[in-house]
Amino acid sequence: DSIQKKLERYPDPGLGDGFLQLPDLLRSARRTGEPPQTLASASYMRKMRINICGAIWELIEKSGVENVSAFTVLPDSWEHSVYLNWEDEEYNPQTRIRRLRTALYDLGAKDANGWVIAFYHGEFEPNSGVYRPHVHGFACGEMIEIVNRLRLLPNYETREWLPEGGRSPVYRRVVISRKLLTDLPRAVTYC
Repeated sequence: DSIQKKLERYPDPGLGDGFLQLPDLLRSARRTGEPPQTLASASYMRKMRINICGAIWELIEKSGVENVSAFTVLPDSWEHSVYLNWEDEEYNPQTRIRRLRTALYDLGAKDANGWVIAFYHGEFEPNSGVYRPHVHGFACGEMIEIVNRLRLLPNYETREWLPEGGRSPVYRRVVISRKLLTDLPRAVTYC
């Protein structure tokens, strides 16, 4: 009910129609015992994650390749403060993934043997008030080197210091595991 009271006090928090339906979804879940089928539901997302991770795990195992690497990519331009226009196309995850894909193609992905599976992960750092969305994923074959080449681009380069002289909050913007993935369930469920 406290959510309902806040909605009455602040009728348009700028989070879209889904937010306005939240009190009804929560009441329904309490009444039926079934979690709402939304991304905000930990129970629902756990079920989804189990299915998705299981399929990825199976794909990696059945691909029969030995050289699969886990990676994380955090482009500099994806970081932003809490004060932004969420409607701006720049902050749309689909736009960001499309730009990452374009960067990979520009670095030779079109002609490389192998594959990439990537997942957009939003993260908020409360101490600095900064959102740091990033991508976790897996690369196979020649695509490992293509992902590694992202480091050559300014948006992905390793940097200890910011242009204004302060320490960079993210030193490595591209991290690739070079070890053989021996605990595949752990690696897949982390993504």
